[in-house]
Formats: sequence, C-alpha cells, structure tokens
Amino acid sequence: ALPDGAGGRVKPGAGWHVPSVDHYRDQYKEILQYVQKLDDNARVQGVHVLRWITALLLLGAGALYLVREDVREGLGKEGAEVTSRTIQDKKVQVAAELVAKEVALELLRSQATIEGAARFVKEVLAEPATRDAAGKLVVNLFRDEEMLAHTQEWVSVVVGRLCQEEATQGNIQHLLGVAFTNLFVDKQFQKT
Repeated sequence: ALPDGAGGRVKPGAGWHVPSVDHYRDQYKEILQYVQKLDDNARVQGVHVLRWITALLLLGAGALYLVREDVREGLGKEGAEVTSRTIQDKKVQVAAELVAKEVALELLRSQATIEGAARFVKEVLAEPATRDAAGKLVVNLFRDEEMLAHTQEWVSVVVGRLCQEEATQGNIQHLLGVAFTNLFVDKQFQKT
C-alpha cells in the first residue's frame, strides 16, 4: 500500500486511497515551477525563448488548422503526381513485373496452393451442370482454328520449359522407364 498523499491507489479491501484536490494542486504547482525554471534557464539576453517558441508553435498549428483543406488538397495532388511518375518509370515497371513473376512462381510451387486449387477444381467439376458446361466449352474452343493454334503454341512452350528443368527430365526418364518395363512385361504386348 502506498502512503497517503503518494497519489496511488490500493486494493478495495485495504481501503481505496483517492488523492485529494490538494494533492492535484500540489502536482500542478510543481509542474508550473518546473516550466518557469526551464523558461528562466532558456532566456537569451532577457528574451524568453521558450515562450516565443511555444507561441510560434501554437500560431503555426493554428494556421495549419485554418488552411488544412488546402494543405490536404495540395499534398493529395503532389502525392498523385509522384505516384504517376513512379508508375511510368521503366525501372519501377520492370521491378514490379519481376516481383509479380516471383510471387506467381512461388504460388505455383507451393504444395498447399496446388492442393487447394486441385480441391477447388474437383469440387466445381463435381457439379453435373458445371461438368456439362465445361465439356461444351472445351469442345467449342477446340473447333476454333485460332484457339487451337494458340493452345498448341502455349503447350509447346510449357513442355519446352519443363523439359529444360533437370528435375522434370529425371521424372520423364523414370516414367518412360516404368512405362516400357510394364509394356514389355505385358503378356498381350508380347503376343504382338
């Protein structure tokens, strides 16, 4: 428990100590004495520097308050111009593109993303109406010669990139080895 006049409070069981008005008055007087002492120490050739600085700060704050809308509008315009110039800067565009590519690659490599996407597609395609619509869409898309050409080009680019990766090459070799092994073990194949 704090002694009387210490400004603290104690638990209700021990009796609450609420400082008196005199306590707050004493605290106020101490603060005023400290500020006056600070003001006296900050005097330069008889000029109260602390008072002048305080007055100037208050006047500046008041002036800013009075023109706050103009300041906000001016800062908004300046911010928009800086943003516009930044977006038009080629280095920023290249950096943003690189970051976007890295994020996309990380998402594509993430096992959780792959599993989530697969689960989502599986759930969506489980609906009969979605399955029918998707089937019709794919059939109609591949009837279009231009779409077929773009798809073939895209698939060749993706397969080409995948074949350049060492891990993919190893997986393809393994799959081909298993396929040929199973093919040669197959009794039906041996008859032909």
